[in-house]
Amino acid sequence: MGSHHRLLCPLGVCWRSGADHSITHRASKRRVLAALSLGWHDGSFVLPDGVIGDGDIRFQSESASPPDFEQRGSLDDWRRDVSERAAGNDILTLAISAAFAGPLLDLAHIEHAGLHIYGDSSAGKTTAVQAAVSVWGGRALLRTWRATANGLEAAAAESNDSLLALDEIGQAPGREIGAIIYQLANGQGKARANVKGGSRRRASWRTVVLSSGERTIEAYMQSEGARYHAGQDVRLINLPVGQHQHGVFDDLHGAEDGRAFADAIKTATKQHHGLAGPAFVRWLIDQDDLGIGAAIDAIVTRMEPGSGQEGRVAHQIALIAAAGELASAAGITGWSAGRATRSAIDAFQLWRDQRGKGSTEDRQILDAVRSFIEKHGDSRFSERNGDSRHLVRDRAGYTEAEPTGGQTYLFLSSGLREAIAGHDLSRALAALHKAGWLNPSATGRHLVQKKIDGRNTAVYAVQLPDDGGEE
Repeated sequence: MGSHHRLLCPLGVCWRSGADHSITHRASKRRVLAALSLGWHDGSFVLPDGVIGDGDIRFQSESASPPDFEQRGSLDDWRRDVSERAAGNDILTLAISAAFAGPLLDLAHIEHAGLHIYGDSSAGKTTAVQAAVSVWGGRALLRTWRATANGLEAAAAESNDSLLALDEIGQAPGREIGAIIYQLANGQGKARANVKGGSRRRASWRTVVLSSGERTIEAYMQSEGARYHAGQDVRLINLPVGQHQHGVFDDLHGAEDGRAFADAIKTATKQHHGLAGPAFVRWLIDQDDLGIGAAIDAIVTRMEPGSGQEGRVAHQIALIAAAGELASAAGITGWSAGRATRSAIDAFQLWRDQRGKGSTEDRQILDAVRSFIEKHGDSRFSERNGDSRHLVRDRAGYTEAEPTGGQTYLFLSSGLREAIAGHDLSRALAALHKAGWLNPSATGRHLVQKKIDGRNTAVYAVQLPDDGGEE
């Protein structure tokens, strides 16, 4: 090649440097897959600074500052000072189990799981979330709800197959929370144009979301006038911290009080983090058949879920339980077999108790109808057979006394549609009928004919359970 030329071979394409700038192609002997996202790729697990598995893969971040899955301390010390302190503390056990569930999403063919832990301030919720974050990295991985939907989209993509931890939902704009929940659960970002007018690569992810706050998601949204949908209830599960002796804790493992216990965990997560998650992935890769699907189904069966919504929630919580059990079988958590499952089943029962029976949308419809009657029962309804002298403006319907006592509200179609605003009429009628609030005609039709002011009028006859009906 002579002293004036040098053979350069970046990325397998070779050329001679020199005056003639001639280019010579040479076939590459090595192919490296550039992964644009973290998580599973061809049986290997990609992290920012390396790959777990046999794949020849490198992470190619699209961000100027890729996520920091920092490793510090030792796994043994993390197990002793963080994980083993979850014994006797269900919320802490569930949060740490949720951190291990991310790598199982793809293996279990589940796209998303999400928990929102809520309760009084200073109860230890943030401590539980920090313990979960320590499975994968340092405090930098604990995000805030204060970010916009676009910012959380990037955070979700950076949390693919691991954990997206979001602290203090009260910092988020209430009107944006609903859209953010749907976006996180759908696992795909918005389509955007690049600087040349073409389409940019759309971000995608599979992740487990762990959120905290003082109130339910519904309460935060409604405080700013946003409507809470039933679909949001199963995409980010509202889980109350419940009644415990010390905030979210019961067993302080020798600490003086709840604050001292929380401080000990926070100190330990600062000193030891980022080791348990990768260790769990290495163990998963070495296993031949994990039987994850069967394990999840067995846990769901023990939960005995009812409706379709309960089933969806049960599967998400069962996934988290299975993750905790597998991490324990791998010797990572220091927990005895069955501990993660017991905590998950108790959490599901707690969720079901605070939520009530039936679907969320059914309860929203019933609440809306009751609220409308309580607010407008005297001003926008009048007795069907009475000589009411008060002027009724914007009439919603009439009332009719029942022989057994109580009162039936005869809604005009326009009045009922107003009462259930935001819900489909046929869906609302089904909910009212199922609850026993709707008195059908002799032929079983929802609309009944009543003689009002000398003419037949079609109305919906609604009787509240407190007025003699049964819910």
